[in-house]
Amino acid sequence: MKRENKIFNMIITAVFAAIIAVGAITSLSVAAVPFTLQSFAVFLALGTIGWKRGTVSVGVYLLLGLVGAPIFAGFKSGAGVLFGPTGGFLIGFIFMGFTYGGISFLLKKTRLNGLWIKLISFSVSNVVLYVFGCLMFAVLYLKKLDAASFSAAFSACVIPFLIPDIIKMIAAALISHQLEKMKIMKKYGI
Repeated sequence: MKRENKIFNMIITAVFAAIIAVGAITSLSVAAVPFTLQSFAVFLALGTIGWKRGTVSVGVYLLLGLVGAPIFAGFKSGAGVLFGPTGGFLIGFIFMGFTYGGISFLLKKTRLNGLWIKLISFSVSNVVLYVFGCLMFAVLYLKKLDAASFSAAFSACVIPFLIPDIIKMIAAALISHQLEKMKIMKKYGI
C-alpha cells in the first residue's frame, strides 16, 4: 500500500505541475504582467494536495520552464523569463506555498472551518507573492528600488489583478474544500 501512495503522490504532483503550466499559457496581456490562470492553478494545488506537494508541483513547473519547456505565460521559457522583470511572481509561487503551509498550520489550531482556513491562507500567501513580484519588477524593469518604484510596480503589477485574484482564490478554495469534503484524496493519504 505504501508503494501505491508514493506512486500516486508522484503522479498527482506531476498532474498539478501540468495544471499550473496550462494555467500559465492561458494568458491575456492586459498590463506589464500578463493575466493568467496560473495563480488559480497554484491555489488549487495548495488547497487540494497540500502545501508540500503543491510547492513541489510549483518547483517541477519552474524547473521545466527553466530548462526550456515553453510553459510560462505566452509560451515562453528559460532563465530570461524566470529571472526577468516578471520572474518574481514565478519565484514567489514557491514562497507562496511555504506561507500557505505556515498560515494553514497556525489556523488549524483555531475554530475556523477548512474553507475559511483556505481563504485566509490563500490571501496571506498571495500578499507574499505580490511582494516578491513587485520587488523584482521594480529592480529589473524600473531599475531601482525605492518607495516610488515599488509603488509604481504595485500599480502596474497588483492593482489590475486584485479582483481577478480574489475570484481565483474563492474558486480554488471552494473547489478544493469540496474535494476535501468528498474525501477523494483521503484514500491516498492526501
